[in-house]
Amino acid sequence: MLRMKMKLKIAQDINFQGQVGRSIAVDEKLNLQVGQEYEFFHEVESWGNRWSEFHIENYNTIEYHFSCMNAKGHEVDYDEEEVEILDAEGCENECEVLIHKDTQKFIITFVSTDEDFEEMRYYEVELEVAK
Repeated sequence: MLRMKMKLKIAQDINFQGQVGRSIAVDEKLNLQVGQEYEFFHEVESWGNRWSEFHIENYNTIEYHFSCMNAKGHEVDYDEEEVEILDAEGCENECEVLIHKDTQKFIITFVSTDEDFEEMRYYEVELEVAK
């Protein structure tokens, strides 16, 4: 509980604006439509900056790769205190950016097709920050 409160506090300390990406794997296809608002899965989500090397750690069969330009968040600097609070030891290559769901809204601007999924084995979803 305390760790989550600290994570929320860190996420609200905005020190980053730029391109971010997030990959997830789920059991069932998501119903994503162009023009729809992106619904955060958690109050604070871990995204990666453009140098991120994050790997999905579950075995669900349907992958989604989300990307957004000009997103605001807290880029984790991996100092000793943040590493301890976020339980992020050894995760420096993830280049994590914490995004709090109340910081900004994202709008879906592109969703790849089922045919694309058959070829690439994932769905690509592009987002933009709502104005």
